[in-house]
Amino acid sequence: MAGEAHAIYSSYTYLVFLNLYTFGIELCSSASFSYLPPLLLEMGFSETVMCIIMALGPFFAMVVMPCLGTASDQCTSKYGRRRPFILVVIICLSISMVLLPNGMDIGMKLGAALPGRFTGLAIISFSVILLDFGSQISLLPLESLMSDQCKTEVQLNKAYSVYNFMLSLGSSCGYLVLFIDWNKTYLFTLLGGKEHMIFFILLFLLILTALPTLLFAYDPPITGQELNPDASTSIPSSTDYQVNTYFKQNGKATGSVPASLGNNSLRHDQIPPVVLSPNPPSISINMPAVVTLGTPISIGQRHVILQIAYQFINVPLSFVCTCVYFIIPRSYKMYLSDTVHSLRTMPLVLRQLCVVNLLTCMAVMGFKLYFVDYVGEALYHGNPDSPLNSLPRISYENGIRMASLGLLFQSITSAMFSFVLNHLVLSYGIISTFLFGMLSFTIMTGLMLVVEDISLTLLLAAFTGFASAAINALPCTLLSIYHQNQEKYYSDTEMKATEPRGIGSDMALLDSAYVLSEVLSSFLFGIAVEITGTTLSYMFCCCVCSVLGSYYILQLKC
Repeated sequence: MAGEAHAIYSSYTYLVFLNLYTFGIELCSSASFSYLPPLLLEMGFSETVMCIIMALGPFFAMVVMPCLGTASDQCTSKYGRRRPFILVVIICLSISMVLLPNGMDIGMKLGAALPGRFTGLAIISFSVILLDFGSQISLLPLESLMSDQCKTEVQLNKAYSVYNFMLSLGSSCGYLVLFIDWNKTYLFTLLGGKEHMIFFILLFLLILTALPTLLFAYDPPITGQELNPDASTSIPSSTDYQVNTYFKQNGKATGSVPASLGNNSLRHDQIPPVVLSPNPPSISINMPAVVTLGTPISIGQRHVILQIAYQFINVPLSFVCTCVYFIIPRSYKMYLSDTVHSLRTMPLVLRQLCVVNLLTCMAVMGFKLYFVDYVGEALYHGNPDSPLNSLPRISYENGIRMASLGLLFQSITSAMFSFVLNHLVLSYGIISTFLFGMLSFTIMTGLMLVVEDISLTLLLAAFTGFASAAINALPCTLLSIYHQNQEKYYSDTEMKATEPRGIGSDMALLDSAYVLSEVLSSFLFGIAVEITGTTLSYMFCCCVCSVLGSYYILQLKC
Protein backbone atom coordinates (compact mmCIF):
# COMPACT_ATOMS: atom_id res chain seq x y z
CA MET A 1 0.00 0.00 0.00
CA ALA A 2 2.84 2.40 0.81
CA GLY A 3 4.35 1.84 -2.62
CA GLU A 4 0.99 2.56 -4.29
CA ALA A 5 0.63 5.75 -2.25
CA HIS A 6 4.07 6.98 -3.26
CA ALA A 7 3.25 6.16 -6.90
CA ILE A 8 0.06 8.25 -6.70
CA TYR A 9 1.87 11.21 -5.16
CA SER A 10 4.58 11.08 -7.83
CA SER A 11 2.16 11.02 -10.78
CA TYR A 12 2.34 13.88 -13.27
CA THR A 13 -1.23 14.95 -12.53
CA TYR A 14 -0.62 15.30 -8.80
CA LEU A 15 2.79 16.94 -9.27
CA VAL A 16 1.40 19.57 -11.64
CA PHE A 17 -1.46 20.23 -9.23
CA LEU A 18 0.96 20.49 -6.30
CA ASN A 19 3.25 22.85 -8.20
CA LEU A 20 0.53 25.37 -9.02
CA TYR A 21 1.92 27.10 -5.94
CA THR A 22 5.38 27.04 -7.52
CA PHE A 23 3.94 28.57 -10.68
CA GLY A 24 2.28 31.40 -8.76
CA ILE A 25 5.33 32.17 -6.63
CA GLU A 26 7.68 32.31 -9.60
CA LEU A 27 5.24 34.39 -11.64
CA CYS A 28 5.08 37.00 -8.87
CA SER A 29 8.80 37.00 -8.07
CA SER A 30 10.00 37.13 -11.68
CA ALA A 31 7.66 40.00 -12.57
CA SER A 32 8.33 41.85 -9.32
CA PHE A 33 12.10 41.64 -9.30
CA SER A 34 12.45 42.53 -12.95
CA TYR A 35 10.24 45.56 -12.36
CA LEU A 36 11.62 46.63 -8.95
CA PRO A 37 15.15 47.84 -9.90
CA PRO A 38 13.84 50.35 -12.48
CA LEU A 39 11.00 51.31 -10.10
CA LEU A 40 13.41 52.02 -7.23
CA LEU A 41 15.72 54.02 -9.48
CA GLU A 42 12.78 56.08 -10.74
CA MET A 43 11.77 56.87 -7.15
CA GLY A 44 15.17 58.39 -6.43
CA PHE A 45 17.17 55.52 -4.93
CA SER A 46 20.80 55.39 -6.04
CA GLU A 47 22.37 52.24 -7.53
CA THR A 48 24.17 51.54 -4.24
CA VAL A 49 21.10 52.03 -2.02
CA MET A 50 19.02 49.93 -4.42
CA CYS A 51 21.54 47.08 -4.21
CA ILE A 52 21.53 47.27 -0.40
CA ILE A 53 17.72 47.12 -0.26
CA MET A 54 17.65 44.22 -2.71
CA ALA A 55 20.23 42.38 -0.59
CA LEU A 56 18.54 42.75 2.80
CA GLY A 57 15.63 40.43 2.03
CA PRO A 58 17.88 37.53 0.98
CA PHE A 59 20.13 38.20 3.98
CA PHE A 60 17.25 37.86 6.46
CA ALA A 61 15.99 34.80 4.58
CA MET A 62 19.46 33.24 4.74
CA VAL A 63 19.45 33.61 8.53
CA VAL A 64 15.88 32.39 9.06
CA MET A 65 15.77 29.59 6.49
CA PRO A 66 17.82 26.92 8.34
CA CYS A 67 15.66 27.40 11.45
CA LEU A 68 12.59 27.27 9.23
CA GLY A 69 13.69 23.94 7.78
CA THR A 70 14.30 22.49 11.23
CA ALA A 71 10.96 23.82 12.45
CA SER A 72 9.11 22.26 9.51
CA ASP A 73 10.77 18.90 10.18
CA GLN A 74 9.56 19.06 13.79
CA CYS A 75 6.16 20.70 13.20
CA THR A 76 3.27 18.80 14.81
CA SER A 77 0.40 20.95 13.49
CA LYS A 78 -2.80 19.11 12.64
CA TYR A 79 -2.58 20.71 9.16
CA GLY A 80 0.73 18.98 8.40
CA ARG A 81 4.41 19.80 8.62
CA ARG A 82 4.79 21.94 5.49
CA ARG A 83 1.43 23.61 4.76
CA PRO A 84 1.46 25.99 7.77
CA PHE A 85 4.67 27.51 6.43
CA ILE A 86 3.15 27.87 2.96
CA LEU A 87 0.35 29.91 4.56
CA VAL A 88 2.88 32.19 6.28
CA VAL A 89 4.61 32.79 2.94
CA ILE A 90 1.33 33.74 1.25
CA ILE A 91 0.56 36.24 4.02
CA CYS A 92 4.01 37.86 3.75
CA LEU A 93 3.83 38.20 -0.02
CA SER A 94 0.26 39.52 0.07
CA ILE A 95 1.15 42.25 2.57
CA SER A 96 4.18 43.33 0.54
CA MET A 97 2.25 43.49 -2.74
CA VAL A 98 -0.46 45.62 -1.13
CA LEU A 99 2.06 48.05 0.38
CA LEU A 100 4.37 48.41 -2.62
CA PRO A 101 2.10 50.38 -4.98
CA ASN A 102 0.54 52.32 -2.09
CA GLY A 103 3.67 53.13 -0.09
CA MET A 104 4.08 56.72 -1.26
CA ASP A 105 0.36 57.42 -0.81
CA ILE A 106 0.43 56.07 2.74
CA GLY A 107 3.55 58.12 3.46
CA MET A 108 1.91 61.31 2.22
CA LYS A 109 -1.20 60.67 4.34
CA LEU A 110 1.07 60.32 7.37
CA GLY A 111 2.82 63.54 6.38
CA ALA A 112 1.21 65.52 9.21
CA ALA A 113 3.14 63.53 11.81
CA LEU A 114 6.15 62.32 9.79
CA PRO A 115 8.07 63.52 6.72
CA GLY A 116 5.79 62.29 3.92
CA ARG A 117 8.33 61.40 1.24
CA PHE A 118 10.74 59.83 3.70
CA THR A 119 7.96 57.73 5.23
CA GLY A 120 6.78 56.63 1.80
CA LEU A 121 10.28 55.56 0.77
CA ALA A 122 10.68 53.71 4.07
CA ILE A 123 7.40 51.83 3.49
CA ILE A 124 8.46 50.92 -0.04
CA SER A 125 11.86 49.74 1.22
CA PHE A 126 10.17 47.59 3.86
CA SER A 127 7.80 46.17 1.24
CA VAL A 128 10.67 45.27 -1.09
CA ILE A 129 12.55 43.57 1.74
CA LEU A 130 9.43 41.66 2.85
CA LEU A 131 8.64 40.63 -0.73
CA ASP A 132 12.19 39.43 -1.28
CA PHE A 133 12.25 37.63 2.08
CA GLY A 134 8.96 35.86 1.40
CA SER A 135 10.02 34.90 -2.12
CA GLN A 136 13.27 33.37 -0.87
CA ILE A 137 11.68 31.15 1.77
CA SER A 138 8.58 30.35 -0.31
CA LEU A 139 9.73 27.20 -2.09
CA LEU A 140 11.44 25.49 0.86
CA PRO A 141 8.23 23.91 2.28
CA LEU A 142 7.23 22.62 -1.15
CA GLU A 143 10.68 21.16 -1.88
CA SER A 144 10.60 19.35 1.47
CA LEU A 145 7.06 18.15 0.77
CA MET A 146 8.07 16.62 -2.57
CA SER A 147 11.09 14.94 -0.99
CA ASP A 148 8.82 13.50 1.70
CA GLN A 149 6.62 11.85 -0.91
CA CYS A 150 9.17 10.68 -3.52
CA LYS A 151 11.23 7.71 -2.40
CA THR A 152 13.18 6.62 -5.50
CA GLU A 153 15.60 8.40 -7.83
CA VAL A 154 13.16 8.05 -10.74
CA GLN A 155 10.37 9.65 -8.71
CA LEU A 156 12.70 12.45 -7.61
CA ASN A 157 13.80 13.17 -11.19
CA LYS A 158 10.17 13.28 -12.30
CA ALA A 159 9.11 15.50 -9.39
CA TYR A 160 11.86 18.06 -9.89
CA SER A 161 11.37 18.05 -13.66
CA VAL A 162 7.74 19.08 -13.12
CA TYR A 163 8.89 21.54 -10.45
CA ASN A 164 11.35 23.13 -12.87
CA PHE A 165 8.74 23.24 -15.63
CA MET A 166 6.28 25.09 -13.40
CA LEU A 167 9.04 27.47 -12.31
CA SER A 168 9.87 28.21 -15.93
CA LEU A 169 6.21 28.57 -16.88
CA GLY A 170 5.69 30.98 -14.00
CA SER A 171 8.72 33.01 -15.07
CA SER A 172 7.42 33.15 -18.63
CA CYS A 173 4.05 34.47 -17.52
CA GLY A 174 5.71 36.94 -15.16
CA TYR A 175 7.90 38.41 -17.88
CA LEU A 176 4.92 38.44 -20.22
CA VAL A 177 3.06 40.61 -17.70
CA LEU A 178 5.93 43.12 -17.86
CA PHE A 179 6.25 42.97 -21.64
CA ILE A 180 2.63 44.05 -22.21
CA ASP A 181 2.16 47.80 -22.58
CA TRP A 182 -0.48 48.30 -19.88
CA ASN A 183 -0.74 52.07 -20.42
CA LYS A 184 -3.35 51.54 -23.15
CA THR A 185 -5.59 49.14 -21.22
CA TYR A 186 -8.80 49.72 -19.29
CA LEU A 187 -7.27 48.31 -16.09
CA PHE A 188 -4.63 51.04 -16.17
CA THR A 189 -7.30 53.72 -15.74
CA LEU A 190 -9.50 51.69 -13.40
CA LEU A 191 -6.77 50.83 -10.87
CA GLY A 192 -4.99 54.17 -10.95
CA GLY A 193 -1.69 53.52 -12.68
CA LYS A 194 0.76 50.91 -13.88
CA GLU A 195 2.17 49.94 -10.46
CA HIS A 196 -1.28 49.47 -8.88
CA MET A 197 -2.45 47.41 -11.83
CA ILE A 198 0.60 45.12 -12.03
CA PHE A 199 0.69 44.30 -8.31
CA PHE A 200 -3.09 43.78 -8.19
CA ILE A 201 -2.82 41.24 -11.02
CA LEU A 202 0.14 39.52 -9.33
CA LEU A 203 -1.64 39.33 -5.97
CA PHE A 204 -4.78 37.88 -7.55
CA LEU A 205 -2.78 35.22 -9.44
CA LEU A 206 -0.75 34.33 -6.35
CA ILE A 207 -3.83 33.63 -4.24
CA LEU A 208 -5.56 31.81 -7.10
CA THR A 209 -2.63 29.41 -7.64
CA ALA A 210 -1.62 28.95 -4.01
CA LEU A 211 -5.01 27.97 -2.60
CA PRO A 212 -5.25 24.55 -4.34
CA THR A 213 -1.83 23.55 -3.01
CA LEU A 214 -2.61 24.92 0.43
CA LEU A 215 -5.94 23.11 0.68
CA PHE A 216 -5.35 19.78 -1.05
CA ALA A 217 -1.63 18.90 -0.88
CA TYR A 218 -1.00 15.55 0.80
CA ASP A 219 0.78 16.57 4.01
CA PRO A 220 -0.23 14.25 6.85
CA PRO A 221 0.37 15.57 10.37
CA ILE A 222 3.04 14.00 12.49
CA THR A 223 3.01 13.50 16.24
CA GLY A 224 5.76 14.10 18.73
CA GLN A 225 6.08 10.35 19.28
CA GLU A 226 6.65 9.80 15.54
CA LEU A 227 9.34 12.48 15.54
CA ASN A 228 11.19 10.69 18.36
CA PRO A 229 10.10 7.04 18.33
CA ASP A 230 12.74 6.10 20.89
CA ALA A 231 11.32 8.52 23.47
CA SER A 232 8.64 6.08 24.60
CA THR A 233 11.22 3.38 25.28
CA SER A 234 13.82 5.61 26.87
CA ILE A 235 11.60 6.46 29.89
CA PRO A 236 10.14 3.42 31.69
CA SER A 237 6.44 3.42 32.35
CA SER A 238 5.21 3.88 35.90
CA THR A 239 3.91 0.30 36.00
CA ASP A 240 7.28 -1.13 34.91
CA TYR A 241 8.95 1.04 37.52
CA GLN A 242 6.75 -0.30 40.31
CA VAL A 243 7.09 -3.93 39.16
CA ASN A 244 10.88 -3.69 39.08
CA THR A 245 10.93 -1.93 42.46
CA TYR A 246 8.66 -4.60 43.98
CA PHE A 247 10.88 -7.44 42.77
CA LYS A 248 14.03 -5.66 43.91
CA GLN A 249 12.66 -4.94 47.38
CA ASN A 250 11.61 -8.58 47.82
CA GLY A 251 14.93 -9.90 46.55
CA LYS A 252 13.26 -12.05 43.93
CA ALA A 253 13.83 -12.59 40.27
CA THR A 254 10.27 -13.85 39.91
CA GLY A 255 7.19 -13.36 41.95
CA SER A 256 3.58 -12.42 41.86
CA VAL A 257 2.62 -8.93 40.89
CA PRO A 258 0.51 -7.05 43.43
CA ALA A 259 -3.09 -6.56 42.48
CA SER A 260 -2.69 -2.80 42.61
CA LEU A 261 -0.13 -3.07 39.85
CA GLY A 262 -1.89 -5.65 37.76
CA ASN A 263 -5.11 -3.65 37.40
CA ASN A 264 -3.15 -0.48 36.59
CA SER A 265 -4.84 1.41 39.48
CA LEU A 266 -1.94 3.65 40.47
CA ARG A 267 -2.39 6.52 42.89
CA HIS A 268 -0.70 9.82 42.06
CA ASP A 269 1.74 9.40 44.96
CA GLN A 270 2.84 6.00 43.56
CA ILE A 271 4.00 7.41 40.20
CA PRO A 272 7.73 8.13 40.24
CA PRO A 273 8.73 11.60 39.07
CA VAL A 274 10.51 11.92 35.73
CA VAL A 275 12.99 14.76 35.86
CA LEU A 276 13.51 16.51 32.51
CA SER A 277 16.02 19.25 31.84
CA PRO A 278 14.22 22.63 31.82
CA ASN A 279 16.69 24.12 29.37
CA PRO A 280 17.39 23.16 25.77
CA PRO A 281 20.97 22.30 24.84
CA SER A 282 23.19 25.33 24.57
CA ILE A 283 24.93 26.33 21.39
CA SER A 284 28.66 26.02 21.19
CA ILE A 285 30.36 29.08 19.69
CA ASN A 286 33.64 27.45 18.75
CA MET A 287 33.42 28.44 15.12
CA PRO A 288 34.09 27.82 12.33
CA ALA A 289 35.11 24.24 13.02
CA VAL A 290 33.22 21.55 11.14
CA VAL A 291 32.91 18.24 12.95
CA THR A 292 33.81 15.51 10.48
CA LEU A 293 35.67 12.24 10.57
CA GLY A 294 38.58 11.45 8.32
CA THR A 295 38.52 14.76 6.42
CA PRO A 296 40.88 17.17 8.16
CA ILE A 297 41.12 20.60 6.56
CA SER A 298 44.65 21.30 5.50
CA ILE A 299 45.95 24.40 3.75
CA GLY A 300 47.92 22.22 1.42
CA GLN A 301 44.89 20.32 0.16
CA ARG A 302 43.58 21.18 -3.26
CA HIS A 303 40.07 21.63 -1.82
CA VAL A 304 41.17 24.56 0.36
CA ILE A 305 39.17 27.03 -1.76
CA LEU A 306 36.05 24.92 -1.31
CA GLN A 307 36.57 24.89 2.45
CA ILE A 308 37.02 28.65 2.50
CA ALA A 309 33.92 29.14 0.37
CA TYR A 310 31.92 26.89 2.68
CA GLN A 311 32.91 29.05 5.65
CA PHE A 312 31.10 31.96 3.97
CA ILE A 313 27.95 29.93 4.66
CA ASN A 314 28.93 28.34 7.97
CA VAL A 315 30.36 31.30 9.87
CA PRO A 316 27.62 33.93 9.30
CA LEU A 317 24.77 31.50 9.95
CA SER A 318 26.37 30.00 13.06
CA PHE A 319 27.33 33.41 14.44
CA VAL A 320 23.90 34.96 13.90
CA CYS A 321 22.11 31.90 15.30
CA THR A 322 24.36 32.00 18.37
CA CYS A 323 23.62 35.70 18.96
CA VAL A 324 19.88 35.29 18.45
CA TYR A 325 19.88 32.27 20.77
CA PHE A 326 20.20 34.51 23.83
CA ILE A 327 17.28 36.83 23.02
CA ILE A 328 14.54 34.52 21.71
CA PRO A 329 11.95 32.59 23.77
CA ARG A 330 13.03 29.27 25.20
CA SER A 331 10.59 27.32 22.99
CA TYR A 332 12.50 28.35 19.87
CA LYS A 333 16.01 27.68 21.16
CA MET A 334 15.90 24.01 20.19
CA TYR A 335 15.52 24.99 16.52
CA LEU A 336 18.60 27.21 16.69
CA SER A 337 20.59 24.55 18.51
CA ASP A 338 19.68 21.94 15.89
CA THR A 339 20.47 24.39 13.09
CA VAL A 340 23.97 25.13 14.33
CA HIS A 341 24.54 21.41 14.94
CA SER A 342 23.53 20.68 11.33
CA LEU A 343 25.93 23.34 10.08
CA ARG A 344 28.86 22.13 12.15
CA THR A 345 28.37 18.48 11.24
CA MET A 346 27.61 18.97 7.55
CA PRO A 347 29.10 16.10 5.49
CA LEU A 348 31.66 16.82 2.79
CA VAL A 349 29.24 16.08 -0.07
CA LEU A 350 26.77 18.64 1.29
CA ARG A 351 29.48 21.26 1.72
CA GLN A 352 30.52 20.71 -1.89
CA LEU A 353 26.91 20.91 -3.06
CA CYS A 354 26.32 24.14 -1.12
CA VAL A 355 29.40 25.76 -2.67
CA VAL A 356 28.32 24.69 -6.16
CA ASN A 357 24.82 26.02 -5.50
CA LEU A 358 26.29 29.30 -4.26
CA LEU A 359 28.46 29.90 -7.33
CA THR A 360 26.00 28.73 -9.99
CA CYS A 361 23.13 30.69 -8.46
CA MET A 362 25.30 33.81 -8.22
CA ALA A 363 25.77 33.51 -11.97
CA VAL A 364 22.19 32.76 -13.02
CA MET A 365 20.32 34.84 -10.44
CA GLY A 366 22.67 37.77 -10.94
CA PHE A 367 21.85 37.55 -14.64
CA LYS A 368 18.10 37.56 -13.97
CA LEU A 369 18.33 40.44 -11.52
CA TYR A 370 20.41 42.80 -13.64
CA PHE A 371 19.79 41.82 -17.26
CA VAL A 372 17.00 44.42 -17.46
CA ASP A 373 19.26 47.22 -16.24
CA TYR A 374 22.06 46.00 -18.53
CA VAL A 375 19.89 46.15 -21.66
CA GLY A 376 18.32 49.48 -20.73
CA GLU A 377 21.65 51.24 -20.14
CA ALA A 378 24.31 49.37 -22.15
CA LEU A 379 22.34 48.52 -25.30
CA TYR A 380 19.63 51.19 -25.40
CA HIS A 381 21.82 53.91 -23.82
CA GLY A 382 18.96 54.95 -21.56
CA ASN A 383 19.10 56.64 -18.18
CA PRO A 384 16.60 55.82 -15.40
CA ASP A 385 17.43 59.09 -13.61
CA SER A 386 16.33 61.26 -16.53
CA PRO A 387 13.07 63.25 -16.36
CA LEU A 388 9.84 61.63 -17.47
CA ASN A 389 9.17 61.67 -21.24
CA SER A 390 12.79 62.60 -21.97
CA LEU A 391 14.60 60.65 -24.70
CA PRO A 392 17.02 58.81 -22.33
CA ARG A 393 14.10 57.83 -20.08
CA ILE A 394 12.00 56.57 -23.00
CA SER A 395 15.00 54.61 -24.31
CA TYR A 396 15.50 53.03 -20.89
CA GLU A 397 11.83 51.99 -20.66
CA ASN A 398 12.01 50.49 -24.16
CA GLY A 399 15.08 48.57 -23.02
CA ILE A 400 13.15 47.25 -20.02
CA ARG A 401 10.43 45.84 -22.29
CA MET A 402 12.96 44.22 -24.63
CA ALA A 403 14.92 42.77 -21.71
CA SER A 404 11.69 41.32 -20.33
CA LEU A 405 11.21 39.67 -23.71
CA GLY A 406 14.71 38.16 -23.43
CA LEU A 407 13.94 36.80 -19.96
CA LEU A 408 10.67 35.45 -21.36
CA PHE A 409 12.65 33.57 -24.02
CA GLN A 410 14.95 32.27 -21.28
CA SER A 411 12.01 30.93 -19.31
CA ILE A 412 10.51 29.27 -22.39
CA THR A 413 13.85 27.59 -23.12
CA SER A 414 14.08 26.47 -19.50
CA ALA A 415 10.56 25.02 -19.66
CA MET A 416 11.37 23.14 -22.88
CA PHE A 417 14.63 21.87 -21.40
CA SER A 418 12.78 20.58 -18.35
CA PHE A 419 10.85 18.15 -20.59
CA VAL A 420 14.10 16.40 -21.58
CA LEU A 421 15.94 16.99 -18.30
CA ASN A 422 14.83 13.69 -16.79
CA HIS A 423 15.89 11.82 -19.95
CA LEU A 424 19.30 13.53 -19.99
CA VAL A 425 19.88 12.71 -16.33
CA LEU A 426 19.03 9.04 -16.91
CA SER A 427 21.22 8.90 -20.04
CA TYR A 428 24.26 10.96 -19.05
CA GLY A 429 24.00 11.41 -15.30
CA ILE A 430 23.26 14.38 -13.07
CA ILE A 431 26.82 15.75 -13.06
CA SER A 432 27.21 15.81 -16.85
CA THR A 433 23.79 17.42 -17.33
CA PHE A 434 24.55 20.04 -14.68
CA LEU A 435 27.93 20.79 -16.27
CA PHE A 436 26.39 21.17 -19.73
CA GLY A 437 23.93 23.74 -18.41
CA MET A 438 26.59 25.89 -16.75
CA LEU A 439 29.08 25.69 -19.64
CA SER A 440 26.38 26.88 -22.04
CA PHE A 441 25.69 29.78 -19.68
CA THR A 442 29.39 30.68 -19.60
CA ILE A 443 29.54 30.82 -23.39
CA MET A 444 26.36 32.91 -23.69
CA THR A 445 27.37 35.54 -21.12
CA GLY A 446 30.90 35.68 -22.55
CA LEU A 447 29.49 36.47 -25.99
CA MET A 448 27.28 39.21 -24.53
CA LEU A 449 30.42 41.11 -23.56
CA VAL A 450 31.28 41.64 -27.24
CA VAL A 451 27.80 41.69 -28.83
CA GLU A 452 25.86 44.96 -29.11
CA ASP A 453 23.01 43.84 -31.38
CA ILE A 454 19.77 43.56 -29.41
CA SER A 455 18.37 40.67 -31.48
CA LEU A 456 21.47 38.55 -30.97
CA THR A 457 21.53 39.47 -27.28
CA LEU A 458 17.96 38.22 -26.87
CA LEU A 459 18.92 34.97 -28.62
CA LEU A 460 21.87 34.51 -26.26
CA ALA A 461 19.60 35.23 -23.28
CA ALA A 462 17.24 32.50 -24.47
CA PHE A 463 20.02 29.90 -24.40
CA THR A 464 20.84 30.71 -20.77
CA GLY A 465 17.61 28.84 -19.99
CA PHE A 466 19.56 25.56 -19.93
CA ALA A 467 21.48 26.74 -16.86
CA SER A 468 18.32 28.09 -15.25
CA ALA A 469 16.65 24.69 -15.54
CA ALA A 470 19.74 22.95 -14.17
CA ILE A 471 20.08 25.05 -11.01
CA ASN A 472 16.35 24.81 -10.28
CA ALA A 473 16.15 21.01 -10.31
CA LEU A 474 19.49 19.23 -10.06
CA PRO A 475 20.86 20.44 -6.68
CA CYS A 476 17.60 19.43 -4.96
CA THR A 477 17.67 16.07 -6.74
CA LEU A 478 21.26 15.47 -5.60
CA LEU A 479 20.40 16.42 -2.03
CA SER A 480 17.44 14.03 -1.96
CA ILE A 481 19.66 11.22 -3.28
CA TYR A 482 22.26 11.97 -0.61
CA HIS A 483 19.60 12.04 2.08
CA GLN A 484 18.11 8.69 1.08
CA ASN A 485 21.58 7.08 1.10
CA GLN A 486 23.03 8.66 4.23
CA GLU A 487 25.19 5.68 5.14
CA LYS A 488 26.94 5.94 1.76
CA TYR A 489 27.34 9.70 1.36
CA TYR A 490 27.50 10.87 4.98
CA SER A 491 30.10 8.35 6.11
CA ASP A 492 32.61 11.11 6.94
CA THR A 493 30.31 12.59 9.60
CA GLU A 494 29.69 11.31 13.09
CA MET A 495 25.98 10.54 13.06
CA LYS A 496 23.94 8.48 15.45
CA ALA A 497 21.77 5.85 13.83
CA THR A 498 18.78 7.12 15.84
CA GLU A 499 19.29 10.75 14.72
CA PRO A 500 19.28 10.93 10.90
CA ARG A 501 19.54 14.34 9.28
CA GLY A 502 16.15 15.84 8.46
CA ILE A 503 15.45 16.59 4.80
CA GLY A 504 13.88 19.93 5.73
CA SER A 505 16.94 21.20 7.57
CA ASP A 506 19.32 20.03 4.83
CA MET A 507 17.10 21.54 2.13
CA ALA A 508 17.10 24.78 4.11
CA LEU A 509 20.90 24.81 4.25
CA LEU A 510 21.03 24.28 0.49
CA ASP A 511 18.51 27.06 -0.05
CA SER A 512 20.54 29.30 2.26
CA ALA A 513 23.41 29.00 -0.20
CA TYR A 514 20.98 29.99 -2.95
CA VAL A 515 19.83 33.01 -0.95
CA LEU A 516 23.41 33.95 -0.04
CA SER A 517 24.15 33.99 -3.76
CA GLU A 518 21.61 36.78 -4.20
CA VAL A 519 23.08 38.74 -1.28
CA LEU A 520 26.60 38.47 -2.68
CA SER A 521 25.55 39.17 -6.26
CA SER A 522 23.58 42.24 -5.13
CA PHE A 523 26.57 43.65 -3.27
CA LEU A 524 29.47 42.53 -5.45
CA PHE A 525 27.88 43.10 -8.84
CA GLY A 526 26.68 46.54 -7.74
CA ILE A 527 30.16 47.46 -6.49
CA ALA A 528 31.67 46.28 -9.78
CA VAL A 529 29.33 48.58 -11.70
CA GLU A 530 30.12 51.50 -9.40
CA ILE A 531 33.87 50.98 -9.93
CA THR A 532 33.81 50.44 -13.69
CA GLY A 533 30.94 52.79 -14.50
CA THR A 534 29.36 50.37 -16.99
CA THR A 535 26.64 47.75 -16.70
CA LEU A 536 28.78 45.39 -18.79
CA SER A 537 30.29 44.43 -15.44
CA TYR A 538 27.07 42.55 -14.65
CA MET A 539 27.69 40.12 -17.51
CA PHE A 540 31.39 39.78 -16.69
CA CYS A 541 30.65 38.86 -13.06
CA CYS A 542 28.03 36.32 -14.18
CA CYS A 543 30.53 34.72 -16.55
CA VAL A 544 33.25 34.45 -13.86
CA CYS A 545 30.87 32.87 -11.33
CA SER A 546 29.73 30.38 -13.97
CA VAL A 547 33.31 29.33 -14.70
CA LEU A 548 34.00 28.72 -11.00
CA GLY A 549 30.72 26.86 -10.57
CA SER A 550 31.50 24.60 -13.53
CA TYR A 551 34.84 23.68 -11.99
CA TYR A 552 33.30 22.67 -8.67
CA ILE A 553 30.51 20.70 -10.33
CA LEU A 554 33.23 18.26 -11.38
CA GLN A 555 34.02 17.68 -7.68
CA LEU A 556 30.49 16.52 -6.85
CA LYS A 557 29.64 12.89 -6.12
CA CYS A 558 26.67 10.95 -7.41
